[in-house]
Amino acid sequence: MDRIGLSLLFLFASTGCCVGSNILPTGPVDVILGNNVTINVLPAKTSDDIIIWGFSDGESSANVATLRPNGVNVNDRYKGRASVNSTNGYLTLTSLKSQDTGDYMLTILTGGGDTLTGKIKVRVLDPVSSVVITSDLPEAIEQNSTVVLTCSSKGSLLTFTWTNNSNPIVDDGKRLTLTNEQSSSKLTIKDVLRYDLVGPIVCTATNKLEKQSSAPFNLTVYYGPEDVIIKPSATSQYIPSKSDFNLTCSASSSPSATFTWFHDEKELKATGQVLTLKVIEEQGFGKNIGDYKCVAQNAKTKRAVPSAPVRFSVMGE
Repeated sequence: MDRIGLSLLFLFASTGCCVGSNILPTGPVDVILGNNVTINVLPAKTSDDIIIWGFSDGESSANVATLRPNGVNVNDRYKGRASVNSTNGYLTLTSLKSQDTGDYMLTILTGGGDTLTGKIKVRVLDPVSSVVITSDLPEAIEQNSTVVLTCSSKGSLLTFTWTNNSNPIVDDGKRLTLTNEQSSSKLTIKDVLRYDLVGPIVCTATNKLEKQSSAPFNLTVYYGPEDVIIKPSATSQYIPSKSDFNLTCSASSSPSATFTWFHDEKELKATGQVLTLKVIEEQGFGKNIGDYKCVAQNAKTKRAVPSAPVRFSVMGE
């Protein structure tokens, strides 16, 4: 680069001389690593104009290329990757590297003796990839657990969005909290409910040029037992001995509940959802009227919930 061009480049990089000449588009210009970029020049070029392109990464400055009426000279550092269109002065850079991120300065020495300068920032972005959701817990207990999901991704200038069954997850400042960082986002769910993570939960990482979504994520939330109901096979308060009468207990629970049976607070030697009259009589119960109930238990939540009692007595033959 000649002395005049070098002086102009140094002056522009250090002082920002004449910025605002509107000879370059508004930046920044974002481009994915490895791709190409062309920076347009807004004023129409005349045959006598000298076009000087420079670069600064904030620490050092360098000439990229100079276009004169007699041809283009490309700096050794940019040979094979930079070119200047002789008709319009546009600068094209190919196979962009991370080190190409910075300010590109343009100086136009017009045939009329004017000096025009402009500057535009180019940001070389790493592609968006490897979007993954992880959980701090392998499983959760409804209303007891606080679950933190982390969405991590590779890429530059990322923003993150979360959806549950395609519906946006919104930070409510109470139970649901979103915390975004440069390459990750955290979704914190306090006092988790069974439907919070049925999903599928999907996290999407986005920059201005690309986006990628995670694989669908689900987390088991154990709950219950609740809605514990006991149903007799007959509604009479007096049950004939040796009949096919039974009691059935049900509950909403994940995992499925186990059941224990009681007669007037005394535990029967019986398990399972169904208690038969045969078992009741074999253990010496039923001669006097009494209350029968079941207790549903969940091995994961450690909760035990009784049913309402059913009252009856067994009549002899």
